[in-house]
Amino acid sequence: MTETPTETTQVMANGEITNPTIDKDSSHWNVRREPIPDIHLVYFQNRYIGYASYNPPKGFSAEELVEFEGAKECHFDLEQARAIIERRDMLGTLDVTGDARWAGLEDKMDLSHWTVRRDAIPDIHVVYFYNQNIGYASYNPPKGFSAEELVEFKGAKECRFDLEQARAVIEERDRLGTLDVTGDARWAGLEDKMV
Repeated sequence: MTETPTETTQVMANGEITNPTIDKDSSHWNVRREPIPDIHLVYFQNRYIGYASYNPPKGFSAEELVEFEGAKECHFDLEQARAIIERRDMLGTLDVTGDARWAGLEDKMDLSHWTVRRDAIPDIHVVYFYNQNIGYASYNPPKGFSAEELVEFKGAKECRFDLEQARAVIEERDRLGTLDVTGDARWAGLEDKMV
């Protein structure tokens, strides 16, 4: 028997089709933040119906989402709930990872919305990048930007982030896969700490 799709039918990342409105009991739903460096990402889950997704479940209002278990603990508020519903509706899905998550957002390439900063002492040699408008915060320079563009980010001149360092951090990210680790593990295998 083929189920007739409704406006609340969702296709999960694994291809399974579900209708999250079959369980509107907020105590069955969880919302959690991903660990650092992806703490800006929230994840929705209902083990009773097998729902697990970055997409907020269709058929639920922002007011209902903030009633899910864990919402208060992870500081998921009404404004964020409205924004994530809007983002899901605009992009179609949020169940993608990395830079693909932000594909299609005009803001992604607006250099004036990006900032680069140095970490505090003793890690002042480490830079991080963020864009508050899309929730990006990472030691990884965002993909899709050249070294020349990175040095145009807000704060680059103030923290003395120059073209040579921008090229080095892009090369390091590409070689290691990620720079989003902490402590001594960040420098494992590196001969130079990008002074």
